Amino acid sequence: MKCLSSKFLAHNKGQRTWKVEGAAVQGHNIRIAGFLSMGEAWHNNHHAYPGSAMLGLYKDEPDPGWWVLNALHNLGVVKNVKLPKELPQRSELVAEATDLDRRVERVPEDCKIANFIRRNS
Repeated sequence: MKCLSSKFLAHNKGQRTWKVEGAAVQGHNIRIAGFLSMGEAWHNNHHAYPGSAMLGLYKDEPDPGWWVLNALHNLGVVKNVKLPKELPQRSELVAEATDLDRRVERVPEDCKIANFIRRNS
């Protein structure tokens, strides 16, 4: 039931940063569930950039799933990580949010713990 309700909400309720023109279904970001869902609740971002490993695209969108992937990438365990800027341009993707110029984009970060492990192994 929980999964069904999350899927329902992610496709019907919540904030949208992007619109995918011509798509039958639009995703919605559910801010309150972003952290608890390991980033899966940034569903509008997923619809905008389906090939991206990062779902919380901005610093104000907590994405624990990305944090884990980023740390594993720093360790060399995960390779070929794709981010929105590395994906092909989508002509059907239109920004709906009016505050994008004020938001801080999330970028891959150097993981201090991963660096420590790499140095000492």
